[in-house]
Amino acid sequence: MTSRRATPTRNPIPMTRRLAGVLVAGAVLAGCGSGATEAPGQPSEQPTTPATTRHTTPNPHTDQPEPRYEFTLPEGDRSVSVNEAIAYDDLYHGRCDQVQSFLDGEPDDPHDGGWVGLLSPRNVLLFQAGIELCRGDVAAAKPWFDKTQDEYGWSGSQGFYVCHLYKAAGSVIRQRPQSDFECQGGEQPPWPTPGPQGRDDPRTDADEGAL
Repeated sequence: MTSRRATPTRNPIPMTRRLAGVLVAGAVLAGCGSGATEAPGQPSEQPTTPATTRHTTPNPHTDQPEPRYEFTLPEGDRSVSVNEAIAYDDLYHGRCDQVQSFLDGEPDDPHDGGWVGLLSPRNVLLFQAGIELCRGDVAAAKPWFDKTQDEYGWSGSQGFYVCHLYKAAGSVIRQRPQSDFECQGGEQPPWPTPGPQGRDDPRTDADEGAL
């Protein structure tokens, strides 16, 4: 059994769903208009609001309050069965542990998780950041978001699920409005050539493709 995280570590949860088909992904994800540490508190089962929530806190240096941005997502199309849509729907409904379980799969089989079926290795890291934000742990989410940006960038982030997750995560981590984060066209970063055992999970130090 191999280590499943580069930073931070996680405790895998048995998988509750199988991988979804990705053949319809091209048509679905092009249409946007525009492990993990244990976090405190319990995830909410109520849908979040479509726009970034803004709270104000006093600024000791001025008379003007400063906005504080929280993690919120607009609702996606529940009929879409690509893995990005499945993971996004869980995040939208605050099912943090459920989406972690979906991504990770069985602990004894590193290729059993939904991460294998995501359209880009960039999306694996971005959704891991989203899971940490869902749990309310901004400190744990930031390294994943930074790794996503530094290693892959945001090319091809115009699809609905990746675009809105990028905006929501960036808004909380950088404490800026979602409108500051522009989803980009182009191609998503491709998966590297698989190893003898398949794809490599970009969240870990181990090479799952060579196992």
